[in-house]
Amino acid sequence: VEKRNRVDKLAKFQVNFTLAANVTAQTGEKDVYLRILRPSDEVLTNAQSGKFKYENTKLDYSARKTIEFGGEETPVTMFYKRGEALDAGTCRVEIYADGNMIGRGSIVLKK
Repeated sequence: VEKRNRVDKLAKFQVNFTLAANVTAQTGEKDVYLRILRPSDEVLTNAQSGKFKYENTKLDYSARKTIEFGGEETPVTMFYKRGEALDAGTCRVEIYADGNMIGRGSIVLKK
């Protein structure tokens, strides 16, 4: 997530992660979904946001990226451009692919 964590200076989130090597996973194009949740647990959205299927429901996502997965370790960078006001506090970040949550983290935004 962007290094400057002052809420009034934050223009976009940058999330970097690596998909682990997995020789049993299906290769090819995969949609990866990023959910950024405010301290109030509402998902941050903008004009590029939407919904994806997860278990027996549809979840809002903040950003989506289609990647080519060949079974080997794959670095991924995703961006979310701030589209609405943010409050100070802890934002949670969740990453989903192939119907599974594959990662999560958090960042503390300060005033």
